[in-house]
Amino acid sequence: MAKIPLTVGKIVRLREGRETSLGCEGRCGIVMAARSRSLQVFFPEIRRGFWLPTEAVQRISPLDPSVPRPIRRIVALFRMSGAKGWELEALEGNRVELRLRIERCDISRLEELRAYLSDDFHDLVIEPGGRAWMTLGIVFDNPR
Repeated sequence: MAKIPLTVGKIVRLREGRETSLGCEGRCGIVMAARSRSLQVFFPEIRRGFWLPTEAVQRISPLDPSVPRPIRRIVALFRMSGAKGWELEALEGNRVELRLRIERCDISRLEELRAYLSDDFHDLVIEPGGRAWMTLGIVFDNPR
């Protein structure tokens, strides 16, 4: 069976027996950046990200019941937007701003994102980022 690469936006967890002093054991995280031997993984529950060796983590399906709802929502927005990268900023309360690096976006995709978030949606901003990409900032409530 072919090994599925761990790329940006994938959900991961530390493998069993990989104890660290980072406080991320047993928690689900989202890959923010990937290199050949290491991954930058963000753990929303503790609001911290770490560079971890690739062999220290395992991929988790978004459908796995152990994946918290906030992580599922972030990954769904990442995939729906076709983003190449992302950042997350905690605002007041449960409100967050998810900044997605995208190459293109049409109005129907923006409407899909807004419909997906429903009443939790607060704001959306598109900022130019360069010649070939832009940043889509979405502010929404993401309760734990």
